Amino acid sequence: QQLALTFEMAAEASRNQPLREFLQSRRAELQAKLIDRLTASGMDPKTAKRMFAELDLLGAISSGAVIQSLASPKTTVLQNIQAMFRSIARSTRKRSDG
Repeated sequence: QQLALTFEMAAEASRNQPLREFLQSRRAELQAKLIDRLTASGMDPKTAKRMFAELDLLGAISSGAVIQSLASPKTTVLQNIQAMFRSIARSTRKRSDG
């Protein structure tokens, strides 16, 4: 149910600019609060911003894995995420070897 609601919200936000702007402003507030908390706990602002960006990318990757799982009944979300991380690890090893 939660997943379906998330996709419905994304679809509506893509059609509804005021809703999209509201979601974007809330996300910016969340980013600012998280960065403030991280810096208050001793992390430097540059690292805190990088950490937020990495968390944001992980969320995007996870969303993609869910969509892929819905489109392909042969794989689960977990299988897609595991395959994705294996692919990233292979790519990282290739770059460090080369």
